Amino acid sequence: MISNKIHNLIFDLGCVIVDLDRQKCIEALERIGAGEIAHYVDECKQIDMFLDLELGKIDVAEFCREIRKRAPGCKASDEEISRAWGELLTGIPVERLQMIERLHRKYNIYLLSNSNPVHWDKSVDNFFPKAGHEPEYYFDKMFISYKMGMVKPDPRIFETLIRETGIIPEETLFIDDSTANCRAAEEFGINTLHVTHGSEWLEEFSGGSESYEGSGSSKSSEGSKSSEGSEFSEKIVATIGFFDGVHRGHRYLIDQVKAVAREHGAESMVITFDRHPREVLHSDYQPQMLSTLSEKTEMIKATGVDHCEVLPFDEAMASLSAYDFMKMVLRDRLGVKYLVIGYDNRFGHNRSEGFDDYVRFGRELGIEVIRAKAFVLNGVNVSSSVVRSFLSAGEVEMAAMCLGYRYSISGKVVSGVQEGRKMGFPTANIDIKGIKKMLPANGVYAVVALLSDGSQYQAMMNIGMRPTFHGEKTTLEVNLFDFSGDLYGKQLSVSFVKRIREERKFESEKALKRQLEKDREECLKIEKWKD
Repeated sequence: MISNKIHNLIFDLGCVIVDLDRQKCIEALERIGAGEIAHYVDECKQIDMFLDLELGKIDVAEFCREIRKRAPGCKASDEEISRAWGELLTGIPVERLQMIERLHRKYNIYLLSNSNPVHWDKSVDNFFPKAGHEPEYYFDKMFISYKMGMVKPDPRIFETLIRETGIIPEETLFIDDSTANCRAAEEFGINTLHVTHGSEWLEEFSGGSESYEGSGSSKSSEGSKSSEGSEFSEKIVATIGFFDGVHRGHRYLIDQVKAVAREHGAESMVITFDRHPREVLHSDYQPQMLSTLSEKTEMIKATGVDHCEVLPFDEAMASLSAYDFMKMVLRDRLGVKYLVIGYDNRFGHNRSEGFDDYVRFGRELGIEVIRAKAFVLNGVNVSSSVVRSFLSAGEVEMAAMCLGYRYSISGKVVSGVQEGRKMGFPTANIDIKGIKKMLPANGVYAVVALLSDGSQYQAMMNIGMRPTFHGEKTTLEVNLFDFSGDLYGKQLSVSFVKRIREERKFESEKALKRQLEKDREECLKIEKWKD
């Protein structure tokens, strides 16, 4: 039974959410000739290159070089070594993520993990998607050691978590498989649950699920269950939509929701979905997203709305009529008393009903339905579709005007063919497979490059097929101005400032180099680089 004073849950990853198999990892290392380092895995030592990788002091390439150095018989490639080291993680039982999804309705949930890029990427790319959602869906914020430069049980990692989340330690439960980590958390007044396997905490919450659900525990940023059956005790003024990109039109709508809430002494709520409805309704639909789920929820919360409720959109949700959705979800579950409808918004099965229908349903259900005003910019009603149309034409400045910020993409830097380096324009090549968002039209762009350490650089970027070199696939190449260093394996974000020109084929490498020099000069003429 979990105390009803608990409002926040902090989960570890390995052994708590993800299952580990040390023997399987040892055998994989032995197969590639790296048996000499097997004792690191067997004892789970946080020392040497393993600790440096978890701290982010070295990248995966440096880690692999150190493995080969310590195991002279190992001739494996970086990819083979990473795959063998990744064998330590075997998967996430879906019932654990389903439980976290249920708990997320009641609690603020955070992830605090000593992890490295190999294991984290495997979890993100292979394990979480099998349950149908990105990690951001399950956790309000994630604290990963190699991204923070510190590991548990270092007190600073708990200080950082408390500072950035604003949690009250006495209202927080930390779940970890390390007694040392638990003791460190307890020094800050955080309650702890020490487990040796993920099934233990699952049993702890499942064993008294009925009494736990009604125990009075509340997710502090999401409200608490009322006596009428709603999960929220206050009157709620809500709006609903997908909110892709959280553009100026969305924020104008949210401002109207907040104004109605102030007028009625209620709390404001934005209701959105974890995936685009068309992904469920049409299996072959490939959405051109303007924001990831985590970006979307962060931007919504930044508006100052009281609650951001992310609903899982599945076939069951898709089958609900507008009336049933308003009754079962808005009224019964979320306690919505006022519903502010965007000027062009429709919901419910087949989207067959409209505003007048919602008003009629609302009268029957005790929900006042209010039509919102549209946000008009230069005679255009700003929408996600309008933003996409600008991006597809390469008009990133117009897209930024509609969004209220510069459009950006982010991904991992991978090795390329280094043709740019030969011409004096070394590029960081972003792995296109990891991009979850829409790409602007092919061409050369002035961009701001943001590194994982927070530093920013003026840069130019080419999106395209590299026709001068007879390329056959789209690549993302970023040339950072006045930068020297190794970015391989690291995250790189770019925000689009201006399109310089279309991509085109040149008669020779020299002609291309001359044009790149002109492109750089054009980029440097831009006065306002930062937002």
